[in-house]
Amino acid sequence: MLKVILPAIAGVAIVGSGYAVWYFNGSTTTTASLNLKVTDAVEVGSLSYSQSGATISKSSLEANNSLVFDQTTRKGGVLDHGTGMGVQFVNTTAEGLDLNADDYTSYFMGNFDVNYTASQNNSTSGTVYARGYVAIPTSIATYITLDTTKVAGESLSESDDYFSIPSDYTAFKLTPNKGQFNDNANTSGLFTITSDMFKYNDNKEPANIAQYDELKAAINGGSVKFSFTVNYVSPAD
Repeated sequence: MLKVILPAIAGVAIVGSGYAVWYFNGSTTTTASLNLKVTDAVEVGSLSYSQSGATISKSSLEANNSLVFDQTTRKGGVLDHGTGMGVQFVNTTAEGLDLNADDYTSYFMGNFDVNYTASQNNSTSGTVYARGYVAIPTSIATYITLDTTKVAGESLSESDDYFSIPSDYTAFKLTPNKGQFNDNANTSGLFTITSDMFKYNDNKEPANIAQYDELKAAINGGSVKFSFTVNYVSPAD
């Protein structure tokens, strides 16, 4: 009788929707993702969102994209599974998406822009100030942080006057491309958000299954929260 023994360096992938495959010594597993949530507040005018110049609804951004955690290098034992995708926003509802594939870059969310449409009701021009932040569950902030080489920003203090940050979240203030402008002027690209705006903290990318299990427990169905505001200051103020 011929017996076939599966080598210890091999593994069987566990794959599901919204998951990326992780390879460790002799085994593979998957991790979950964080949903995307967007809120905005405008005193005058309105905010909109676009990708590649085409308007996209806030509900579509939220429904279609998630922050997926992948390895930066996929290795299992002596098997080299190529370069992983790292931490990326991915269109997890796209037809044909296979997060088990070595390369799913064509399904990255892509950049999205936050745009301002001027109010039609102001006969006198004033100044509009733009502010924005992104927040992640504090349990996840142990593992990832804002990559300021991709999106300009800084840690956001809890004492910031313009945003109310949930107590269990860690926030980053986003630097607008244009922080103040004339209310009578439509302004596109106030903020540009990229798929790769997050990166692993130093030495925090899981290196074994035990560390991976800790990451998965920390994710636990949270979300990435974006918030954008514009406020108007009249010439008389």
